[in-house]
Amino acid sequence: MLYSGFIWESKLRCSSFSLKGLLNYLEVTFQGGIARRKNQLQEIRSSIRVSQDHLRSERMDIDGILSSLISYVGNATRHALLPIDERSRAVERRAEELKEQLNNEIGELRKNISDLRRISDTEDHIYFLQNFPSTQDRDEENNLTEIALDASTSFGTFRSIIKNLMDEILDKLELLTPIELQRIVRFAVDVKLDPSTAHPRLIVSGDEKEVQDGGGIQVVPRGAQRFDLYSCVLGRNRLTSGKAYWQVEVGDKLGWDLGVTTVTSQRKGKLVFKPDTNYWVIAHYDGDGYAAMTALPKKLALKAKPKMVGVFLDYEEGLVSFYDLTSSLHIFSFTACVFSGELCPYFSPHNELDEGRPLVITAV
Repeated sequence: MLYSGFIWESKLRCSSFSLKGLLNYLEVTFQGGIARRKNQLQEIRSSIRVSQDHLRSERMDIDGILSSLISYVGNATRHALLPIDERSRAVERRAEELKEQLNNEIGELRKNISDLRRISDTEDHIYFLQNFPSTQDRDEENNLTEIALDASTSFGTFRSIIKNLMDEILDKLELLTPIELQRIVRFAVDVKLDPSTAHPRLIVSGDEKEVQDGGGIQVVPRGAQRFDLYSCVLGRNRLTSGKAYWQVEVGDKLGWDLGVTTVTSQRKGKLVFKPDTNYWVIAHYDGDGYAAMTALPKKLALKAKPKMVGVFLDYEEGLVSFYDLTSSLHIFSFTACVFSGELCPYFSPHNELDEGRPLVITAV
């Protein structure tokens, strides 16, 4: 027993230096972990402050815009109702005038009745006929049964006020677009074109960032994924969830299409570009025309010709939005879309409209 205890004591004594080193090492490691976590806490606090400052700034901007809009709506409401209120007062004045007229005539008629009773006993009928007024003439002059109070209002004026109100609302909402753009650019994705889907007229650049009309049919491999009638091309990206943003330089082109479609959408023959066929697309045509390819194409009135267009997709929300990045304006949004399966970016530079100038996918 004594020998065994001596051996263990000797071993512990021999290893005391290595054990102490291990403890020191562990303590330094733990202290380092504490320091790193304190730094992370500080970074979180700093990030929270920055985020809160950013959100407060955004809130102030949005609140200012909405407050201005609410004030405008209040003024427009009062302006829209003013003609009705004025008409209501005019109707009341006319009613009072008619009531006064009728009361006066009632008084006259009662006086006539009194006079009639007073002279009814006279035997001088000639005197009666000469001096008693004709009630028939009075009723013809005052045909009260045809009196009507005009309570109509001018709906032309009302429509004009409402139109101006809607225009003002849209203008105010456009003030939110720069804030919106600041948010969505963080969802930027690296979009590249898929040459295997490109119509034979189209030329895709080596870096797969540009596409243009080549002026004629190119010799390319045939494939089930290639567009065969319309000058279109798809992006390589497969989008199945979340948010994605990319931007395209359209320059001074006279025509183009941009949007998204499903990986399984029709590519062959005559196509119909609308949500029912899994195409969410806007088009620029004839140099100055713009349209959203909805079930019934919707013409878009743009204030200026965009040189750069941003495309934003929110898969879960069912949203595809387009922005004029040149003027920081919202162009159009497809909302309440029902997506299923994989989506991919869609492009068309159109045919021979603008000397083959390309669509260029640019870095965000």
